Amino acid sequence: MKKRFTLFVLLILSIVAEMAYSQICATPGFDGSFDISGQVNTYYPPAPNTILSSGATSVRLDKVPDDVTANIVVNGAFVPFTNSYSKGQIHIGDLLLIIQMQNASIESSNSNLYGAGVPNFGPDGLGGTGYTSLGNTGLFEYVVATSDVPITGGLLTFRGAGVGTGVVNTYLNTDYDPASTTRGQRTFQVVRAPQYSNVRLTGNIAAPPFNGKVGGIIAFDVAGIMDFNNKTIDASARGFRAGFVYTQGTPGLCNNGTYVALSTNIDYQTSGKGEGIVGSPKNAWDGFKQVINPLNEGLPVGSFGRGAPGNGGGGGNAHNSGGGGGGNGGFGGLGGSSCCNFCTNNTTQSSGGRPGSTTGTPTPARLFMGGGGGAGEVNNASMGNSGGVGGGIVLLNVGTIIGTGTITANGGAGQNAGWCSVSPYTITGCVTNDGGGGGGAGGTVYLKVSTPNPGSILTISANGGNGGTCSYNHGPGGGGGGGLIFYSNDAAAITKNLGGGAAGTDGSSTVGAVYGQVGKALTFTISSLPSYLQGGGTICYPALSTTLSEANAGVAGTRMPGASVTYTLTIS
Repeated sequence: MKKRFTLFVLLILSIVAEMAYSQICATPGFDGSFDISGQVNTYYPPAPNTILSSGATSVRLDKVPDDVTANIVVNGAFVPFTNSYSKGQIHIGDLLLIIQMQNASIESSNSNLYGAGVPNFGPDGLGGTGYTSLGNTGLFEYVVATSDVPITGGLLTFRGAGVGTGVVNTYLNTDYDPASTTRGQRTFQVVRAPQYSNVRLTGNIAAPPFNGKVGGIIAFDVAGIMDFNNKTIDASARGFRAGFVYTQGTPGLCNNGTYVALSTNIDYQTSGKGEGIVGSPKNAWDGFKQVINPLNEGLPVGSFGRGAPGNGGGGGNAHNSGGGGGGNGGFGGLGGSSCCNFCTNNTTQSSGGRPGSTTGTPTPARLFMGGGGGAGEVNNASMGNSGGVGGGIVLLNVGTIIGTGTITANGGAGQNAGWCSVSPYTITGCVTNDGGGGGGAGGTVYLKVSTPNPGSILTISANGGNGGTCSYNHGPGGGGGGGLIFYSNDAAAITKNLGGGAAGTDGSSTVGAVYGQVGKALTFTISSLPSYLQGGGTICYPALSTTLSEANAGVAGTRMPGASVTYTLTIS
């Protein structure tokens, strides 16, 4: 007699996830296989005074900034260059980066308590730098768009890795309050990150400069192979903006005691602070043009003076002191100090801009732009003076890297004060006999590779920018601090450069200006990251697994003909 079995199959579809913080994956390879060059991201500022709370699944976005064309010097000639903030609108299924740029707080006393509120804080133990709290500055995560948003802005809905498929962190975008003595503006941005299946660089990749709201970041995802093809991904001098000061006319008296002042200060004894994690100064230089905030000072109590707000460098004080270097992985350098022949007995004082601070204990869960350098104090320079722009952020999630390539997020150099011939009391042939700008700090590079290829060769640099030079016995700029590099183990054969920028000189001496400190590098494994940051690259390719199991398999031989057999088929 033929045996008959009735088959009952219980089908179980299991999705591996955590209740609160799961890996976040969008649509791997959504943007296809491409040869890429130039600028690749779209940058959306949130609507004014927006708070995106943990667990939220929507946010209103403002208009993407217009493209900006500026002249840059190429081989000694001015060439028009367009910085683009838009490479296409948000579509459903897009991978989006959300990152808090500024939200640190400081003590704003006009003393060496400025910054950290500790009189001996800083690399030289003289205070006048740092912050009292980072807040959520540097925190970031990815979400997946569930609505389209045109470049003119609108309501974005999304799926995140947090509770209720919302965001994990809270993000704040609030204007500077002139009544606040502890905070500047607080900003976050939403960046559309392309999702390539495979990609080859056919030209260098660049970022537009941070404009006080968005920009300064290069971010994309490659599910398969990324071929560097001997090209460069470059976010150098695209981060926090440099302090800037216009020519101030009649020289002020020697001054080493002004840590913070309004930019409308009429006694000509201070210059502009650099931008950083605390907020944005009234006057800034983005590497292409001068920027003036018409509404307010932008930093607590004022945006001039030698105190260093967070990782931004302090401005030089009178007379003709150098700006302080910006900080990130390493402290910036103190600006050079000089009273030249306008002070009694031609003596010098420690009046240079204070060094920008480090950004805390390095962790790949927080990413920072390099702090902008402070401006040197000037009274002759017809075009004023600025520090160097900090390095931006490069954030890559990649399946496998092949070839040889370079990633840079270096800080920019502080502006030179100029050179002239000098006699003991008479200056001749000189129109810029002033203080030099502080160097911008190196930015941050984050490289996560799912399937390492040690045969690939990369050079990653996040060096601080050099301080500006000056003429005899005036104050050169301090060097910018080195940046931060985070990379997954065995991502490639990597050469890492994290040097602090050199202090400027007056031709024979640094006049008290100090080199920026070396930055920091940290390796990580993907499993060591917070779970909501573990997605991306090959990890997000869907993988089908099936398992068939029989209930009570041990008694199968004792079943009677016609008996039921139960199987469980698990598909994940």
